Amino acid sequence: MIVPLEMAKKLPGYLDMAEEEVTAHLGAVESRIRAITHNDFRNLDMDAFGYVQGGNFRGPSQYFQIGDRVQVSQCVANNGLYDIVMIAGDLITLDRPLYECDHLRLAKVVYPPDVQAGAIAILKWEQSPHADKAGIASESLSRHSVSYVSGEYSGGYPKALTSFLAPYMKARF
Repeated sequence: MIVPLEMAKKLPGYLDMAEEEVTAHLGAVESRIRAITHNDFRNLDMDAFGYVQGGNFRGPSQYFQIGDRVQVSQCVANNGLYDIVMIAGDLITLDRPLYECDHLRLAKVVYPPDVQAGAIAILKWEQSPHADKAGIASESLSRHSVSYVSGEYSGGYPKALTSFLAPYMKARF
């Protein structure tokens, strides 16, 4: 996850949420940040090539630890983000089983501290009362008029909240 689950559950608005719901929020923020930046934050110096055996990755594991976020690629049926739940020698078990595949790449996903701090700010903003009014510039009561802000949002979030992503933007081809 972009932010550890234990840390997210301590944030205001997430204290009483079910673990699955907090995980869904974290996943949504992570995917939006990756979409806004066009950056997958993979550390390609910390990757491994291997194959799938019994739903698990089999290959070198010297760069990985339990709880690490990894991205599987080069095997279309399995491409995506996973969390490591167990390591036993050269066998790595992920949070979801993998489909059989003769060749795939497992790369560690590493988010810089400022991206993690920005994700926490976004999570807090999502639970604030201002989040419901996102995009509204002004409202009138008589004859009900609503004016919307344009161009001040990125990926559904105020640009002020996503400005920390500027150094991580990658060109989209």
